[in-house]
Amino acid sequence: MKRFANIGLSAVGLAVVVACGMSAPARADTFGFNGYFRAGAGTTSTSSNGGNSRQCYNLPGVDAGHYRLGNECNLYGEFGFNDYGSAGGIKYHNMVMINEYSPGTDIGTSSASFEQMYSEISGVDFAPNVNFWAGKRFYGRANIDMLDHFFVRMDGVGGGADNIGIGPGKLGLAYFGSDSYQGFGDAGSGAPKIPGTGLSGRRFNFDYTGLPVNPGGTLRVTGTLTKSNAVGGTTGEAISFQHNQDIKSIGGGNVLWLQFARGSASLAQNFGAPLSPTSAKAWRVADALNWQVGNFSGQADLVYGHHDAGSANNLVAYPNGLVAYKNSSIGARFAYALTNNLRVIGQLGHMTKSPDGNPTEKLTIATIGLGIVPDARVYYSRPEIRFYFTHASWNAAAANDPSNAGPYNGDNGLPGYGVNGASTSGNSIGIQVETWF
Repeated sequence: MKRFANIGLSAVGLAVVVACGMSAPARADTFGFNGYFRAGAGTTSTSSNGGNSRQCYNLPGVDAGHYRLGNECNLYGEFGFNDYGSAGGIKYHNMVMINEYSPGTDIGTSSASFEQMYSEISGVDFAPNVNFWAGKRFYGRANIDMLDHFFVRMDGVGGGADNIGIGPGKLGLAYFGSDSYQGFGDAGSGAPKIPGTGLSGRRFNFDYTGLPVNPGGTLRVTGTLTKSNAVGGTTGEAISFQHNQDIKSIGGGNVLWLQFARGSASLAQNFGAPLSPTSAKAWRVADALNWQVGNFSGQADLVYGHHDAGSANNLVAYPNGLVAYKNSSIGARFAYALTNNLRVIGQLGHMTKSPDGNPTEKLTIATIGLGIVPDARVYYSRPEIRFYFTHASWNAAAANDPSNAGPYNGDNGLPGYGVNGASTSGNSIGIQVETWF
């Protein structure tokens, strides 16, 4: 979805480089810049009583992220710099990406880091069709955009090779290491690593893509092996089946995932929790439908999952101990063009979490708004400036679960947590811009 803006280096530009005393590249070279950011401000029904300027709503532990429209309380940006070159028939790409993140509206408390730093080379004489790479990178991502959740996310620091032709599909092989056992290309908890604690880990991934299985449909199979080096650390395995189906009649398609993980591996094919018992399993099924029919476009999702007690996402103790839980998420997001550049936008989502022996937690989020975009008939047209109103409601079981009280994925869980008189609804209004380029 993110677009590259490629800027060719002209003869004049090379002359300037030489005049400045810098060595000019001895091959055709293209510099590219790409990025993404979102930012906005708003107010909530509790702001005037000393609450946050914005409030977002989520059920931590549900395998589907959060319904993001009118429900993003952070400021976030990614800015990538790409160098594309060739020499003697070899093609290479150098990538550096930095990010900027703030958990709230103001940038003053933000942090920045290098999210990606890697190189890749293809066209080598001994394997001309294979792409080799090494460094820190986003890798093999597959998401449902309306949830801001990656169902496959093999990010990390490592190296590998992909585009290996085997049968009708392509194979990728990669090895990743981690000193913080977090994976996901981030800084983990932010706490400094304590020497001798053995928090490192290692991970091996394979990714077979593009296997035709039916007209307009292809299968992707991803596998993961993990090993935690922590004291008492465990091994883990995960596998993911992803079916992509083009549906020309609705101008879109469907993606279906069937995923399983156990031990220290996660359902997203990355590191999970380093001490999760190898007997602790998790599985989920997820489906995403996209359509683009005239002025009407959108996306719908359905997710259902199960986690054993002690599995990677299930480490919260309830009154009756560490228990297994089931979770679900169903919703849709739509856009309807009113003019060439103005559209109505909306979203409705419902999430549940059912810990064994405890009440089922429920959260419903509804958002309506207007979006100003370059092309209102294209669902992913960006930049989009949004004006929105969001209403969320949840039951007492969700309000009284302590695991819902704190930050989650950069946004809040649920406000008003407390054993007595906890809030069970909230309203937010705001303005936001989201763009990629």
